[in-house]
Amino acid sequence: PPERLFRRALRSLVAGRDEAAEEDLTAIVRDDSNEVEAYLGLAEIYRRRDEIGRAITMYQNLNLRSDLDDEQREAVMCGLGLAFESGGFVPRAIATFEQVLERTSDQRTALEGLMRLLPQQADLERALVVRRRWSRKHGTPDPAAEAALLAEIARTGLRDPDLARK
Repeated sequence: PPERLFRRALRSLVAGRDEAAEEDLTAIVRDDSNEVEAYLGLAEIYRRRDEIGRAITMYQNLNLRSDLDDEQREAVMCGLGLAFESGGFVPRAIATFEQVLERTSDQRTALEGLMRLLPQQADLERALVVRRRWSRKHGTPDPAAEAALLAEIARTGLRDPDLARK
């Protein structure tokens, strides 16, 4: 039964046996293609194994489905953003995380993804806003990280004397 396969897949994942979990999850979706959670599990296994193309394809296919509930849609989009990030597709990862935040303004995975990625794209002001937003919703402020962003903003501003004075 699918419930038993899910439990066995969970035990395999906890034990670090991704291949065994993959086999069980694959058996579930072969039997019932409506099992979104099994597809999500497979996509996550592929992403963690750096099979990025396979993970992205699975997340994109899931995103096309009209039968996802809000929680599943959020998981799909967050997984897709993480897969894009893992694959080095930074602008697409940022856009995907921003789509998640349009639906759920304080979604933790999306905020953390933007905190990692925006500085890489030299979007420091937005990175600072996201970091502060994350701190309000999910944790304590990180003055050192904020100071590092502010210092980098100032260094960037040195090229423009008026901006540097601000």
